[in-house]
Amino acid sequence: MTVAGVFAVAYSLRFIHDVFFNGEPIDLPRTPHEPPRWMKVPVEILVGLCLLVGIFPAQTVSPLLAVAAGAALQGPLPEHNLAIWHGVSPALWMSVIALAGGILLYLGRRPLFACTIAWKAGSMRAPYSERVLRTVSCAGRGDSPP
Repeated sequence: MTVAGVFAVAYSLRFIHDVFFNGEPIDLPRTPHEPPRWMKVPVEILVGLCLLVGIFPAQTVSPLLAVAAGAALQGPLPEHNLAIWHGVSPALWMSVIALAGGILLYLGRRPLFACTIAWKAGSMRAPYSERVLRTVSCAGRGDSPP
């Protein structure tokens, strides 16, 4: 689960960087522009609802969850606590590891891209084992493909 979180953080960072911080768009058929106001309204409503549920989970979704869980369990609900902070727990450490690992993976993406190029540079006629060996040696050296 934590490994999936590492990849999710790295991908999200790459996506955010490429979309918002990678300079001006190049070779577009038309110049992008802001959408009309009526197209922004649904997104703003969703953002507001997400903030409400995220900041006040017990007050906003607890009654709905109680009804749904009661219907599913057909009996009394177990004790639960919807809160933002649950203290230092294994879940917190898994999140910290996922964030740190994702940031490190994102920062080390250049050698990974070089290894992808090495994989693609290998002749498709070359045996699979030879292409794997070329890619692994590239990753081990941390340099550009041969």
